[in-house]
Amino acid sequence: MARRKIKLPPAPGRTASALRGLGYEFGPAICDLVDNSIAANAKVISVKIGFDSDNSPLVTVIDNGDGMNEEGLINAMKIGSDEREDPNSLGKFGFGLKTASTAFCRELEVTTKQKGRQKDLISATYDIDEIVKKDDWEIDIGDAKRAQEDEFADQQENLGLLAEEKTPHGTLISWKKVDRLLLTRKGTEYSSLSAGLNTKIDEAKEQVGKVFHRFLNTKDNRTDNIKIFINEDPVQFWDPFCEDFSKEIKPTVKKTLDVLELESGNSHEAKLRGFILPLDKELEGWEKGVHEISLKNQGIYAYRE
Repeated sequence: MARRKIKLPPAPGRTASALRGLGYEFGPAICDLVDNSIAANAKVISVKIGFDSDNSPLVTVIDNGDGMNEEGLINAMKIGSDEREDPNSLGKFGFGLKTASTAFCRELEVTTKQKGRQKDLISATYDIDEIVKKDDWEIDIGDAKRAQEDEFADQQENLGLLAEEKTPHGTLISWKKVDRLLLTRKGTEYSSLSAGLNTKIDEAKEQVGKVFHRFLNTKDNRTDNIKIFINEDPVQFWDPFCEDFSKEIKPTVKKTLDVLELESGNSHEAKLRGFILPLDKELEGWEKGVHEISLKNQGIYAYRE
């Protein structure tokens, strides 16, 4: 047999199902969605985690960012979407929206309206069951349906109240057919679904407050400030180095390292700062509770700048 090269595209149905098992935890998954909003220049982001009228789990994220046109929406729904221009973004490989969502749901719906005059409200649906059934990377996309228009209008109205200003553009992400949210780390269902949901809400608040603390801290001028709400409660930032806690807390180590990128040969700088924080037994009352100085939170934190 003559040697030749043949194409071996992955089977869509099996691949889409397999990508559900990448090991996402709920907090980091929500952070991936929030990062998409920040990349779209959103200033206010609202996350809702609860139950719908049928008592099924419901997760939505809406923002007042730039929104997308049809081309941008198609790209966003694609596995391996185009690389972002901003190197500081969490998104690097174009998987996050899809894999973060389908780790917990079987259907992802995105409704969006681009910034500008006379822009249409459009939507797209990434349905695992349809991809498996047809064994094809096929999504449903076009003008928003009536139910999607109503949901977007309701969510946008609530976002306007939180933002204290109305914006006609933005993006709404909705998880449908949520089947893996209310599971423990062992993969079993919570004995109390409401208690399990509260656990997930707490996980999301903690992770979002930590990952985006520079955006949430109004005293930090390294990034533009944004507001993030989870179930209409403003997310409180948590700085792992507690620099906002006391002027006496300063880095004990400061170094700048040269990092060589092997593929391109480009050189970059990595700034290293080391902190020694007070022992938890040295803290009292609200100080320990608010700043969460403990052994479980010590370690290395990496930032893209």
